[in-house]
Amino acid sequence: MFAEVMDNGQIALPLSLMNQLEWKSGDKLDMVLENGELRLRGIEKPKEKEFFYMKDENETDSVLLAFENLAQACKGAAEEAGFKNEEELQAYLSSFRRKVREG
Repeated sequence: MFAEVMDNGQIALPLSLMNQLEWKSGDKLDMVLENGELRLRGIEKPKEKEFFYMKDENETDSVLLAFENLAQACKGAAEEAGFKNEEELQAYLSSFRRKVREG
């Protein structure tokens, strides 16, 4: 199978190949140059409700969804670490940031 490189660097993949790979227009590809050979690999699409997935403009903002998922994953971790309230946690984080900045 052959493809032609256009002046702007674009390559049109044969439709039969795209169908076999189940690739559609707009899909993202990973490109790797290895020993003078270019390898293309389809990037797995995120599943619904995963981090940064956005079905359409009417769905919950993807960043907010990511923070929701993060909050659920961390739920209870502060208590397990011995923090009694939000203020204790914030004071610890502030001192940690200071230490990091000071090196």
